[in-house]
Amino acid sequence: MKHFTKIERQFNYLSKQINQLFTFKKWSKLSLPKRQQYIRRLRQLNSRLQFLIPNSKRLKTLGVAAILISSNSFSQAQVFAPAQTNPYNLVDNGAFVTCTLVDIDGDGDFDLFQGDYDGSTHFIENISTNSSPTFTTATTNPFGIPDIGDLNDHAFVDIDSDGDMDLFMSNGDNLPDIYFFENIGTAYIPSFSSTPTLNPFGLVKTNFNRHPVFVDIDNDGDMDLFFGELYGNIHYYENTGSTSNPAFSTHLANPFGLVDIGHSFTPDFVDIDGDGDMD
Repeated sequence: MKHFTKIERQFNYLSKQINQLFTFKKWSKLSLPKRQQYIRRLRQLNSRLQFLIPNSKRLKTLGVAAILISSNSFSQAQVFAPAQTNPYNLVDNGAFVTCTLVDIDGDGDFDLFQGDYDGSTHFIENISTNSSPTFTTATTNPFGIPDIGDLNDHAFVDIDSDGDMDLFMSNGDNLPDIYFFENIGTAYIPSFSSTPTLNPFGLVKTNFNRHPVFVDIDNDGDMDLFFGELYGNIHYYENTGSTSNPAFSTHLANPFGLVDIGHSFTPDFVDIDGDGDMD
């Protein structure tokens, strides 16, 4: 029992230490061998306690450190460098800018769209590669995209499976419509319909929906829709149609155990731990 108590104390202390390093932004400043040492020791302690302490209790203790030990090898553990301001020749486009990356011209690299406080859309083409991006000067309201109102945001998805990226937008209204612009051009030369369709495919607007994100969250082959909103809730619309004929169900607020974490929440999805599902 004493041995178990000692291991638990070490586990608690090391978890707290790592969380403090993240809180005070010192983790990324550690050398790679030092980070690996922390991860190795924490993984050992967690393994020894897995049949002695419930998962829920260990996860609560681990906090942000849980992601470091969830991967199968050190090479899979995501370690991020310090943030950079306006990298790759990007410039400040004003307050409340939203950013969306998409290969809009089919050349194999990610281009950048920005929405701004006044409602304009800025297109910044990547004229290099994904591994060494170089962005051009911004073009305002390109490809026929109009100003739909202040605080706009973009989500690109091939919603009708015709091979090009279509556009969904929202803005900062109290009860904003969901704007759909079909790409009537091609995957290489985009052109969006001049008149948007409001609240298409059965979508119903809700208060302050501002940040649309598409992801196949249920792995059924079609794209579902999530919205972040001003008050911090997440709204989920399941696609109950198909890849070429979408239809969205009535929205659910804060599904799958998600919680309100504060104002102007912007969701995003990625398999950060390489376990085959979307985090």
